[in-house]
Parts: sequence; structure tokens; C-alpha cells
Amino acid sequence: YPAIKDTADHLHICVPYSNNYVEDVLSWTSQYKPSVLFLHSLVPVGTTNIVIAVLEEKGFTNTTVIHMPPIGEHPLLAEQFVKYLHIMGPSSMEPARMAAEKLVQLGNIKTLAFTSPLETEFASLMYYARIGIDRLFLAYVKEMCRSCGITEAQVAYGWVEIQNRSRIISKIGD
Repeated sequence: YPAIKDTADHLHICVPYSNNYVEDVLSWTSQYKPSVLFLHSLVPVGTTNIVIAVLEEKGFTNTTVIHMPPIGEHPLLAEQFVKYLHIMGPSSMEPARMAAEKLVQLGNIKTLAFTSPLETEFASLMYYARIGIDRLFLAYVKEMCRSCGITEAQVAYGWVEIQNRSRIISKIGD
């Protein structure tokens, strides 16, 4: 890893949420003094706005804060960072646009800007909740298939085909 400088133009923080999350973010921001701060964490809705308020209270009025939740598979997040479209919930749109351009320059990292961090915080929680629900449903399907003596792969494949064809037909009708 390259040596960390005393200051950073863009600082990316990706840590699990905890009771000390805001204090930890403040500590790193105080240490590196970034102009743009990316928060890559699943956090309760409203957390980024709390971070913004605390940073402004401490004099970091020129730091743009962007909530950019992690997308990908653990523990491969770093390797997969360039693979997925990332959503950004910025505190300010113009610096967010410039940050998005820089991410494209650095590694063709594509982003979609939402209008606020509240939206990305909520969207990311719903995304991961949906993954959890899908996993529970698939475990249920697997168990039902076993109990009925049928092949789960065929059932799953057939269901995906039905969904895909239904989407195509519904688009034709639009």
C-alpha cells in the first residue's frame, strides 16, 4: 500500500457501523483533512447527516461528505469496487459531480448520484434486506424441493425463465 500522506484530497472510510462511528469518522477527518469524504458503510438512516453536522461544528465546512454504500461480496469488496455501479448520496451536488469524474479517471468506476445521503442510506439497507429475504426464500425452496423429491435447479431455472419472459412481454405491451 502507498504511504498515507498527512492530508488527503479524497478520503474513503469503510468500517462497520458502531456506537463510535461518528467519533471515528471525525478522528480520521481531523487527521487527513480531506476535501471529499466518502463513507462506504452500511449505516442507520440519518447517520451521514449527523456526520456532516458534527464536521461542520468542528470547522470542516469545506469537506463534502458522500455516502457511497458498499456494493459487492464480502470479503471481495476491494477487488470488486470497479465492477459495480455505485450510488452516491452527496451533501453537495457539484463536488459530488467532480468526485464522480475523478472515480471514472482512477478506474472507470461508475456512479449514480442520488439527491441526499438519506436516500442512499435507505436504499442500501433495503438492498441488503432484500438479499437476506432472497436467501431465506431460496433455503425454503431448497427444502421444499427435497421434501417433494424434485430437482431444485430445474425449478429455479424455470422460475427465472418465467420471470424474464414476463418482463419482456410486459415491456412489449407498454
